Amino acid sequence: MLIILVLVACSNDGAETLDIMTNEYDPHMELRNLEPRSGIMEPINDDIVEVLVNLYPIPYLISHQLMGLNKISLIDLTSGETIAYYKFDVDYQIHDLWDLGNGYYAVHVWRIDDETFSDIDHQVIIFGEYLEKLEVIFYDVEATSPLFFGILALLEGELIAYTMEPGHVEQIREPLNLMRFNMHTGEIENLIKMDEYVGHLHQFIGENQIFITDRVIFFDEGRMSSKYGILDLETELTHFFIKEDFGYGHIDFRDSQVLISEGFPVGPPLRNEVIVFDVENMSSKIVQLEDREGIWARFSFEGNHIVTINVDEFVFRKYDFSGIVVAEIELERPSHVENVSGFEDFTDFEIFSITDEIYAIHTSVSSALDRHIQFIILP
Repeated sequence: MLIILVLVACSNDGAETLDIMTNEYDPHMELRNLEPRSGIMEPINDDIVEVLVNLYPIPYLISHQLMGLNKISLIDLTSGETIAYYKFDVDYQIHDLWDLGNGYYAVHVWRIDDETFSDIDHQVIIFGEYLEKLEVIFYDVEATSPLFFGILALLEGELIAYTMEPGHVEQIREPLNLMRFNMHTGEIENLIKMDEYVGHLHQFIGENQIFITDRVIFFDEGRMSSKYGILDLETELTHFFIKEDFGYGHIDFRDSQVLISEGFPVGPPLRNEVIVFDVENMSSKIVQLEDREGIWARFSFEGNHIVTINVDEFVFRKYDFSGIVVAEIELERPSHVENVSGFEDFTDFEIFSITDEIYAIHTSVSSALDRHIQFIILP
């Protein structure tokens, strides 16, 4: 799983600490958080079952904050079953989730002050593989920046954030220092002074390169462009490429390749295109898809194709990098979204690759609590 966005500085004051690297867990222990199933499962044909039963569980962390629910759940993508869940007090807001690797997860939560309505009590909670709460780290948003725009990693038992210095304001758009924060010790290290403004740090591509993006909004013209590329920590230089009239959404990584999907059309109209960026060659391909498919595009299991869904037609398609459809299959529209009029009504719609032929499709809408899971096998 990928390291995901975060901008952070920290304070150790009031931290609840545990030795997260030496605790031992019995995988057969009785879990108070165990529940039987996370969503509605479509019937699975025998071919899919034969493959799935031989796979190890693929855990995936999700949050529930709807109609009185306030919890996180760890679900198995190969079965749809809930592995574990953790409930928060009702006054806490769940903001960000991260898979830190090796069975560790982190969640950023805060509370809202009843009088000022400002967010207070910011904390990052580290969980184990069955969502055991292992450590709580508080940080001061008055003295440091909030959790946005950077990279979070668990290194040798310490939570590390690579991020821009406090003062990251998009309207100013001035180059900032790249910093390394140790959330356990509070130590801050200035790494480099960036040579131009960077909007988001996504993840390391190799040891000394970070994939970066930025949005350039032309308010007077009513349009937006996207910038993407590499921040090189050795040369201390950014290498940006620009896609005009394109708003990026989801970023997918496979080895040295990056898939940049379209975002929801809040600015420029949809182009029905995605970008495949090769980091090693520093080159890009623009792949044309069918209407409204650019939003849901992801890499295939092996990373050599693009898979996506046409929500209007409810068809799953697999493209090569030339934009040619190499496989497609009709999906069964979930019963609890039969009245959904279009893709704008979906609050969660995700494709997970189980093998290069088998994919799990997760669907939910704002009016329903259930996470519908459907497995498909490509011909």
